[in-house]
Amino acid sequence: MGCLVLLSACDSTPPSEEDIVAQAEQFAAPDPGLYLSTTTLMSFELPNAGPDTADRMRSQLDLLAPQEREICLTEADAEQGFAALLRDMQEGNCEVTSFDAGETRFIADFACPGTGGSSSRVMMEGTGTATTSQMELDIEQNGSAIPGGVLTMRFVVENQRIGDC
Repeated sequence: MGCLVLLSACDSTPPSEEDIVAQAEQFAAPDPGLYLSTTTLMSFELPNAGPDTADRMRSQLDLLAPQEREICLTEADAEQGFAALLRDMQEGNCEVTSFDAGETRFIADFACPGTGGSSSRVMMEGTGTATTSQMELDIEQNGSAIPGGVLTMRFVVENQRIGDC
């Protein structure tokens, strides 16, 4: 994720929606079909919380097994490609602060204001082909409701086409 930090530091102007869509359209469009999506929590940290609180929350999350689900990607969904995912993410309160994509890889950084002065930053880095993708998400949340005020998590999401719908 070091590249992402450098990219966002080089240019503090958020990319326009047109720039984001144009770059996202370069990313490999998925084939329609049935996909197995696996989400794995890789890390969970409360760096400013007391050790007992952080250990208790971490041990509760250690019980979470990777989450698997099947997704049917229709022809219409596949035609929209990766750009549709980015548009969906921006429908909430999140703003894309940096974005770079090529045919088989992408890097994105989102800033998401919350309620009561809380905020989240989501950094995504991924690769993909027409039948597979992998994405790492680093999430940092800040707010008074979080023990110690800061929470960081890392997830890996893997998608594999497993057949027809």
